[in-house]
Formats: sequence, C-alpha cells, structure tokens
Amino acid sequence: MMAEELAAGEPARRRLFLVLALAAAALFFLVTHHYWVPADSNLDENAYLISGKLLARTGSPGFAPPDPYSLVGMMWITTPSGRCYPKYPLGQTLLVAAAVKAGGLRAAFWISPVLMTLGLLGVFLLVREAVGSFAGLLAMLAMATSPVLLAETNDPDSHGAVVFFTTWGMLLLLRWWRTGKLRHAALAGLLLGLSAITRYTEGLLLLPLGIVALLALGRPWDRRRLAGAAALAAGWLLPVGLQTAFNLRVFHRLTGYGATNESTAFGLGHLARHAGLVLRQLFFLGLPLLFPLAVLGLALLAWRERRLGLVLWAWALPGLLLYAAYYWAVDDVAYTRFFLTLLPPLVLGMAWLLTRPLPGPEWLRRRIQPALGLALVLACGAYGVREALPILRGVQEDQTLARDTAAAALAVAPAGSVFFGPPQPLLYLQYASDDYRLYGRNMFLPQVIERMGRRDPRAPNPLQPERARALYRLLKGRKPVGLLRLQRNLVADALGQGRRVFLIQPAGDEPGTRFASPDLDGRDGRGFALHPVARWTGWEMLEVTAARPLG
Repeated sequence: MMAEELAAGEPARRRLFLVLALAAAALFFLVTHHYWVPADSNLDENAYLISGKLLARTGSPGFAPPDPYSLVGMMWITTPSGRCYPKYPLGQTLLVAAAVKAGGLRAAFWISPVLMTLGLLGVFLLVREAVGSFAGLLAMLAMATSPVLLAETNDPDSHGAVVFFTTWGMLLLLRWWRTGKLRHAALAGLLLGLSAITRYTEGLLLLPLGIVALLALGRPWDRRRLAGAAALAAGWLLPVGLQTAFNLRVFHRLTGYGATNESTAFGLGHLARHAGLVLRQLFFLGLPLLFPLAVLGLALLAWRERRLGLVLWAWALPGLLLYAAYYWAVDDVAYTRFFLTLLPPLVLGMAWLLTRPLPGPEWLRRRIQPALGLALVLACGAYGVREALPILRGVQEDQTLARDTAAAALAVAPAGSVFFGPPQPLLYLQYASDDYRLYGRNMFLPQVIERMGRRDPRAPNPLQPERARALYRLLKGRKPVGLLRLQRNLVADALGQGRRVFLIQPAGDEPGTRFASPDLDGRDGRGFALHPVARWTGWEMLEVTAARPLG
C-alpha cells in the first residue's frame, strides 16, 4: 500500500527529523510574525471577521443594516428576510467567533499564522507517512518557502485554516488506510468535512476520501473496516450537513455563491484561457522552480505505487482543473492562493522523486544524494522567499494603515458615531468598532451607480445582483449635487440624533470638503463645518459639525 517499512525501519531517524520539523515550524512562525499586524481592510477578510464577531456576540453571523445606504461589504448577501450574511461557508466564521470569545478581537488574527504553521507540520507528517522522514522535511521546507503560502500566513481569511484542515485530514485518512483504527477514520472525516465548510471547493476531497475507503475495504469486507468507513462518512457529513441546513434556511440555496451566479461560473473556455497563467503561477509563486519536479515525481510515483498515486492525483487534479476553469483569474497571489491545498500532494511527489535511490555506490545514495536534494530545495526556497518579501511588505503596509485608521477613529469617536469615507479604510473599522454607523462614499458616485444599472443579473459577479439592482433603483437619476445633498441629509439626521459625524479621506483631498458647501448651505438652510481631528500616513479625519441650527 504505502512505504510501511519506512515507519518500522527508521525509529531513531524519525525522532531526529521530527525535532528538525518542529524547529523549522518554530522558525517559520517567528520569521513570519515579523510581518504580523492585527488588522485588515480587504473585502474577503471583512466578511470573515465581521461575521465571526457577530456570531460571538449575538449568536448569528448576520446583521440588518440600519438604512439602505450603510456600508455592507461586497462579499455579503442580502437574504429575503432583509438581513445580510457572508456568501462564504461557516468554517472560518466559527474559528473567528471562537477566537473572539476566548481572547477578544485581536485574537482572530492569530488563527491564520497558528494554523498555517500547524499545516506545515501536517505536511511533514503526511509525507513521512508515505515516503519517509527526510522526504517529509524536504516537502515541508518547499511549502514553507512558497511565496503564496508566505503571503497568506498573516492574512485573516480562510486559507490558513483550510491548509490545516485538509493536510491533517488527509494525513489521518492515509493513517486509517494503514492502521484501520476507528479514531483515525472519524477524525479524518471530520477534518475533511470542516475543510469543505471552510472553502466549498474542498468538497472535491470526497473523491480521494471515497477511493481510500474502497481500497481500505477490499474484498471480503470485514466488520472493522466497515465501521471505519462509516465513521469516516459520519465525520464528513456532520459539518457538511449542518452547513447545508444553514444555507437552505438562510439563503434558500445550497450555497451563498448561488446568489452571485459564481457557483456555476466554470467553463472550458476559462480553462483554455487560464491554463498558461495557472502553470506560470505555480512555477513562480506556488512551488518556485520545483513545480516541474513535483509533477514529474507525482507521475512516476503513480506508476510505481499505483494505489497511493491514484489517491494523490484524485486530491490534486480536480481542484487544479476546477480553479483553472473559474471565471475569475488575476496574475498575482490573489489567484494562486486558490491552489494552496493542492501543494501538499505536489511536494510529496517532489520529495518522493528526490529521495529515490540513485544507481551507484552506497556512499552516493547515503551522503551525496540527500545533500544535493536538500541543497536544491533550499536554493529554490531562497528564490521563493526573495519573491515573497515584496508581497509580505505590501500586505504589512496595508494592514498597518488599517490598524492606524482604526486607532485614530477609536481615539476620538465615541460609540454611535457616524463615519463617511472610501470603503477600504472603513472595512476594518467596522470590525474594530462596536457601534459605528459607516457610509462608503463610493456608493454616491454617478459612475458607480451607472455601472450597477448596466450589470447583467445573470453574469457571475462578487456583488449580488439583487443588491446592485436595489441600490440602483434607490439612487438612479440623481445628479452629483443630488447625491451630495443626500449625504448632507444623512449627516443632518445623525447630528439631530446627537451622534458625532466624521469624514475619513486622503490628506488634503478637496472633494471631501464639499460637505461644507456655501451654495448648498444657502439653498438648504443649514450648514456644516469641518474640523481636523487626526492625521496619519497619507490620511486625515475631519469632524463634521453644524454651522447653523439644523432644519
């Protein structure tokens, strides 16, 4: 089945390499922590963070906006009940909720680095299970220096969690195949089910799961293996069944992606267009320079060990083809990250190839071959780290800006305050604050409203078509002065309720000062004044106050 003799024949080496793997994991965690910032203002992360905070504090991952103009991130779905929920499955939301409950808002930002580090340990153990300890260390090092994995390590989205769930789930699946122990089957099913409710596409792991179950059962079927297969299925069905019930109750669909037409946004035309991009990204951003060796190794492994090879290709190939056939693709790590959970079988193939005994004298196989294999992985890893450093610095700068924006707002604005500004700086403020009312000013731009009106309701788009149509009906036909007056009315209403109002904008940005428009002041019979209250890197915050009695 697998290289069982490796497990029995190298106990001392296994302990040594386990210590080395633990040291490598600790080093990975410490080095990447240098770039860790507990903040993020991107769209995906907003959905995970806000829904987790809501679940921890209210018992529900959804909310009802206070008015139709309030900020709601693009990755949220408005349900028939009028409440908003993320289109994503609940896995990451549950992790964020648990972290917030246990350690507060800041704790949610530990999820990805901790689980990504544990995922790397899982890669070592997985490859050791199939090939051996030295191969496990090579595979772990190759993944740890992957630019896309490094870029995702401190990102509070779902990729760190799904790497952990998938890798450990597949490790336990292979272990059940080898040992037949019931607990391995149950835990493997549960972890792979949690992976599927963290990212829906991990449901494709049903294929290798089913193959292993059939291979493990064999002929004739015995009671112990049947019990293991039942535990495997039950473990997987528990989280997936609960997620499906939630989706049908809340969205009235199998997934939230059905509301954005993205669940069917796959096609052979996309596959043909994206194939070259996918291969190039995996070569430079996935497994830098090692990707061809990984594919070759996985192919040769499948030829030599057909049952294990079948399982590994059933893990890697469907996801690779599915995401290559997806409608959305960009030439950076934002797209490469979709392939993260496909790297473990690839690095297993690479490590298998590099550790196949070479012909020749014993000293060549025992000393020179391991040294050359390690040198190759480290050299390619150094290239990968060099490619990752600008990405890490860019992510850190963006997260630092989000943190500084929230700190500036929280320092002066009491609960219940109202903020206007570009949506990006407001997305993290929505998580960091408890009771702010936020308005993204992009929604009041004529060109944005016009684009919402032209959107094809049947085409895949991250923004739910029903939301786009509702906003268009609400705002269509208004001229720029009418849209500005609408914002001023919202300001006046907030001030009339005793709320403080603030404007966040790029430092010195003139359009923002149009809140205080002498022309509209005269026509509306009310005026506003702007008072600078904070300034940080490239940004400023102004307080909006009434310059004359309102109304």
